[in-house]
Amino acid sequence: MTRTRRSHVARLSGIALGLAALAISAQAQTSPWYVGLQQRFEHQSNVLQSPVEISDTISSTSLIAGLDQPIGRQRLFGSVTLGRVNYSDQKSLSHDGHSLQLGINWEMAGNLSGVLAVDSAQSLADFTPAGFQSVTSNNLVKTQGGRFSVRLGTVGRLSVEAGGNTRRTRYDNPAYITRNANIDEGFAGLRYRPGGSLVLGAAVRMTRGEYPNFRNPRPGVYTTEGFEKDNLDLTAEWPLSGASRLDARVSIGKDRYDTISTRDFSGVTGQVTWNWQPTGRTSLVTSFSRNSGDDASIALGTGGVPIATAASRVTNVLAARATYDLTGKIKLAGGFSYSDGTSVSLIGGGTTADVSTVANLGLTWQATRAIRAGCDVSLRSRATKAGVTGYDSTTLGCFGEFVLR
Repeated sequence: MTRTRRSHVARLSGIALGLAALAISAQAQTSPWYVGLQQRFEHQSNVLQSPVEISDTISSTSLIAGLDQPIGRQRLFGSVTLGRVNYSDQKSLSHDGHSLQLGINWEMAGNLSGVLAVDSAQSLADFTPAGFQSVTSNNLVKTQGGRFSVRLGTVGRLSVEAGGNTRRTRYDNPAYITRNANIDEGFAGLRYRPGGSLVLGAAVRMTRGEYPNFRNPRPGVYTTEGFEKDNLDLTAEWPLSGASRLDARVSIGKDRYDTISTRDFSGVTGQVTWNWQPTGRTSLVTSFSRNSGDDASIALGTGGVPIATAASRVTNVLAARATYDLTGKIKLAGGFSYSDGTSVSLIGGGTTADVSTVANLGLTWQATRAIRAGCDVSLRSRATKAGVTGYDSTTLGCFGEFVLR
């Protein structure tokens, strides 16, 4: 492990240990803090997501901690996960991972409120993203970001809000450097409550981004590819009944790229989500989304130099997830998703398609307030399409967790 990585892990470990100390000292009360350990074992039938299946057994050990602390009219929230993932056979894929979030929900006099938060994560990247050359070596993806929002008016019918977010994505593997991205976004709009619990919204959203290493004309030299996205977002939050709620967003917008005009997009995107609780024990969440993409595909050119060859354009995703409380301590959960995405070739001008399905089922047992355990199975399948290699994968795993609250 490099000195930089050691110092990064050390800093996060200090945060987690600090949360642990506060959590343990507060056990005599109803504490807003929690800290614990989780151990998971799983067997994957196709760890490299390839037509040639290579199976492996994976161990994941994680320290978890978090807080949800009211401070007067404010609320401080945060969570930390520090983990080590070990592969039994494909040892080169073993890695350290983390996720960190810290933020505050704030409120001031005069119906002024908002959110400020930062986050960081590190995990193993997808081995075969659509249109990409497969990578079988350790390829970590690191993301860092932040978000903020300000709202004026929380009680009356009309409120005004504005905010933004930023995201930086970096890949360890040199062959994926063209996938690095910097994205900044800002929005401003109105929310209106015409009556009852229905809330309607309209906002202008502007996104500016770039791929800092999109082209590599000669060794050691990179040129960028920038893009702009402008959208009008129309939203609705509609409680249909005490057991049913509908959230929807329709976005009308344009995407424009500096040089790759074949990737430009004009049209309608959006998302609709339906939350339904037909009984006290059963809940169902169904969603459909259509979004334009920000991802770039690559291949290795002459001399092993990475070059961008394709870029995602539009992806449609249909998903559903259901949970059922078998008893007061045992919960059954299952889900299904279907995604259909297209990518535009930056060389020939044609398109490629990526059609994937994922199904999963799991059982969780909350033995005590501090002890939780469970097992789950997941099936994933990607169809073979033009420019995309298909594969199937099955994952079977079990976990145990001990958390002090």
